[in-house]
Amino acid sequence: MAEVDDDSLRCELLLLLGRSELAVGRASSIERFRSAARAREPAVAVSAARALGRTLAMAGSRDPAAPLRETLARFAEIDPELDLEARTEMAALARACLSTVDEGRALIVELARRRPGTRTLAGRWALAVISCDRALSGESSRSVAALAERALACGARELIGELSLGYLAASALIFADRLDAAALALRRITDAASRTGAEMTELLATGLGAVVAHRRGFSATAGILAREVRTRAVEGGWGARQWVPVEVIAAALLEANELDRAETLLTARLAEVDPDDGWAPAAARFELGRLALARGDARRAADQLATTGEHLEAWRAPSPGAIQWRPYRALAEAALARDRVANELIAEDLARAEHAELPRCRGIALRVAAQLDRDPHGPSACQKMEEATELLARAGAELELAKTELQLGSALAARGYTADARARLRSAAARARRCRSRRLLEATRARLATIGARLPPEAAASDSLTERELRVARLAAAGRTNREIADQLIVTVKTVEYHLTNAYRKLGIRQRGELAQALERIEPWSRRTDRERRDLFELERRDL
Repeated sequence: MAEVDDDSLRCELLLLLGRSELAVGRASSIERFRSAARAREPAVAVSAARALGRTLAMAGSRDPAAPLRETLARFAEIDPELDLEARTEMAALARACLSTVDEGRALIVELARRRPGTRTLAGRWALAVISCDRALSGESSRSVAALAERALACGARELIGELSLGYLAASALIFADRLDAAALALRRITDAASRTGAEMTELLATGLGAVVAHRRGFSATAGILAREVRTRAVEGGWGARQWVPVEVIAAALLEANELDRAETLLTARLAEVDPDDGWAPAAARFELGRLALARGDARRAADQLATTGEHLEAWRAPSPGAIQWRPYRALAEAALARDRVANELIAEDLARAEHAELPRCRGIALRVAAQLDRDPHGPSACQKMEEATELLARAGAELELAKTELQLGSALAARGYTADARARLRSAAARARRCRSRRLLEATRARLATIGARLPPEAAASDSLTERELRVARLAAAGRTNREIADQLIVTVKTVEYHLTNAYRKLGIRQRGELAQALERIEPWSRRTDRERRDLFELERRDL
């Protein structure tokens, strides 16, 4: 490259080199993109500025939209399609930060006025950005999902070629409580990225997969996936790593009753992230608030969760589908005898969840509303809990459903309905076990003991896979031989056999062919219906 005199060609080579480094997760790509963005050719300069902006965002830099602003200002005329690409990227980057959120939203309004279609990659990408903004704002989940799914209606190559498209569209589906659709999209992205060696794309999709698993309630699996992403991000030298779902790891530690480790992790997280970032500081403070509630420190919980709410309001992200902080702050305020504030918070959360058609969020809010009822064991509270169980079951939110069943079982026991209470509590215990929530399982065990009952045998068993067992099992399910797995993980074949034997025992299977189905039971983000499998096959066949 040092021998190339032509400016345009040299910048194109820098852009290609930067993309290659970014694909394998190297932060050194930033300087390559910065140099390429100085190109005199608009197409090269815009492509490099876009890549530089998103790479700066992933590294946790302030105002990652700045390179695109500067680049667009340099050119008086620009191709309309190239202009759409640049403004979509700038909108996404500006929307992600508190200091530029209003600029980002204004750009998104402009994008929506242009009525982007699905004929071009730039159009689909604009749809993804619009869908994510509307999901954060709390618009109808049906309209959000329609936009996101239009954006995702492309082949696997396009999904991994345009890094932000799949990431933002899948995020919109998560915020809209469309977890099945998000899971399918993320599986398509990770499968395609794995086949083509696009490590950064695979890493980002795996991080979102951890978020889906967390919202499903499978905290241990979510924590394993998030830790894997964090480890690989550290190895890649990615600065503050705003996009790594550290809050998922903390939530898994909370369910495992490892409160000190969770607090250490979250405190370090707040120290490393840019306070101007929209998501990361709010997510960390939210988990610190939940942690304070678990410790019984209502005042600290109220402070942390109030700050979370203020941050999200400033980021123009009031939807409970983003971060549902209001019910937890309501619990803290009620514990401090500030009932009026608590009731106002719950009323607002219920209204927003209903407006946005978010069954999971509405179920959580109803459960907390029942706790705050004048008679938390009375008919009115039980009716709220019954409705919450129906909503959470429909949403597939296993852990939240287990928490609601524990609360409902306790209320039934207090009213003297011992048989019904026992059934609810045992159901809660079985779900807690499937979700690997030691904290909830212990609480359910204690509540059952008060009515002279015990955990069912299957709930009393502890059979969670270790991180290494899960990784080996996933590779084996993907068709790798023991030798191939051993070579990839740099261990002996005997070690692989040992981990597989343990995995078979814990999953209750006897042969390799049963692994994929067994893993789908504990990794809900990878689930697909038969219809989804056929649709995925058709999309990939069309792409090929």
